[in-house]
Amino acid sequence: MWKAIVESRKSKDIDVYTCYADFGIGVIMKRPNRNLLEFSNQDTKSLKFEDYFHNHKNLMNIIEYEKLIEII
Repeated sequence: MWKAIVESRKSKDIDVYTCYADFGIGVIMKRPNRNLLEFSNQDTKSLKFEDYFHNHKNLMNIIEYEKLIEII
């Protein structure tokens, strides 16, 4: 599932966040991406869980609930 979020974050046409609630709630909005993730398709496929573990906040674009409410 986390790789789907990473892949989605590379799109210029959708804005993707992971809200820091429960075990992470994915939020996808149809609008220009405000924090585009720069990864090639090959890079996403080769990511390992270790990469996620060490860089999950950036990869998943994690935000607090209060911040999510502000940007919606």
